[in-house]
Amino acid sequence: MERRLIPGHSPYEPVVGYSRAVVSGGHVYVSGTAPIPRDGDPPDGAYEQARLCLEIVGGALGEAGAGFADVVRTRIYLTDAGDWEEALQEANSMIGTAAFNRQEYLALFVRATILESRGDLAAAEVDFELALESARESAEAAAVLPALVGLEGFLRRRGRSDDASAALDEVVTAFDAAESVGDIQEFHVELVVELLEAGRAQAAESIVGRMPESPWRDACRALIDGDDARAADTLASMGTERLAAELRLRAARALAAAGRLGEADVQLELARAFYRKVGATALLAEADSIVAAAS
Repeated sequence: MERRLIPGHSPYEPVVGYSRAVVSGGHVYVSGTAPIPRDGDPPDGAYEQARLCLEIVGGALGEAGAGFADVVRTRIYLTDAGDWEEALQEANSMIGTAAFNRQEYLALFVRATILESRGDLAAAEVDFELALESARESAEAAAVLPALVGLEGFLRRRGRSDDASAALDEVVTAFDAAESVGDIQEFHVELVVELLEAGRAQAAESIVGRMPESPWRDACRALIDGDDARAADTLASMGTERLAAELRLRAARALAAAGRLGEADVQLELARAFYRKVGATALLAEADSIVAAAS
């Protein structure tokens, strides 16, 4: 099989032994890309760093004879999960941009999540639905399934159980038909939460049972065992702060309902610390209501 290496300008490439991209078998594989400019120091701020990473990736894709319209999957890591303002700025800049049309669902999903956390439910619903529409256009399960789980969770939280159930049925059917559960990501944990919320523990067990050993699987297993706090701790240790905070709210609800208000307060304060950092005003209000409702 013909294989072509595309070098970049990072000084670490010859030291570590990797290429910016590799073309093989009709596919282009781009290495993890840090905001390292050809000359000078990395820019400050998540937004400018993200733009530089995308410029570097775009250059490698161009050399490979491809472009952003050909991209089917990306992963984005923030060193500080509290950089929501700049993440929102970057999402806004990508939405509607032709060069990113295959990845637009990611930007829409990010924006929907932030809008919901700040109480703008009407706008969030539009973005969750557009994210799914954009993902379906890609015809990639790796895009469609996370978008479906995101919309389903939003609908369930809004009390629209029939619509949520239909979305969840589609996800479960797709997993049942697939040879594997794929690379485990955040949305797998969110899917387990949604299945448990829907009273479908057996389906959750089936999916988790097919997962390879990993911290993601450990978090999912903790959820099935009813230990949301342990699941949150596992995710927090991986730097997955948003989802960890969400699970802490879930843990606090169960603890408060059981009369264990001191333990609930511990989980709530950990969740509040993250929500204050990112300005998630609606979730802060929800956190404040949990113990108050049980008192």
